[in-house]
Amino acid sequence: MSGRSMRASPIIAPMLALAVAAASVAVANQGDKAGWAFITDQQKRAVLIYVPAKDGPRSLTIACLRASEIFEVLVEDVGNARTAVTGVTLRLANGPARFEAKGEIGFFASTKSFDSNAIADAATLRRIRDTLVPVLEGTGPIVLTLGSLTRELPVAGLADALKRFKPACFGA
Repeated sequence: MSGRSMRASPIIAPMLALAVAAASVAVANQGDKAGWAFITDQQKRAVLIYVPAKDGPRSLTIACLRASEIFEVLVEDVGNARTAVTGVTLRLANGPARFEAKGEIGFFASTKSFDSNAIADAATLRRIRDTLVPVLEGTGPIVLTLGSLTRELPVAGLADALKRFKPACFGA
């Protein structure tokens, strides 16, 4: 894995565990407030989300389940492609900082969404942290690019959620 992209580990993970993790993280929740939020759940998953409007689709979800070594990035409502597409690259940029994740577009969260999930041991999480955190800590906005789709995510309100997400996902 290069320092700039996230790819699935060559170790094959139980597909059921990945599917369960993806399905439970992907669901847009009624009651989501607009802006950035940090969420945890019963499985001790650390989730950072951005929702542009109250009860809207989650424009960006970054989730980490350290106990199962799963790291996921999800972008909801990515267009009207009629079939699943694999090998898609998501790019997040903020100034000179860049993060990339390979994944697929399909129906996740009841909408056409991008999903990238990978087995992420401690070394892989460090590499992800080294490229992702500078994007999240930049002065903004964060530019999300997925094929022809481009969104700008504001950084206002991100610092508080990120302060809780970083240690929960990446450790101290």
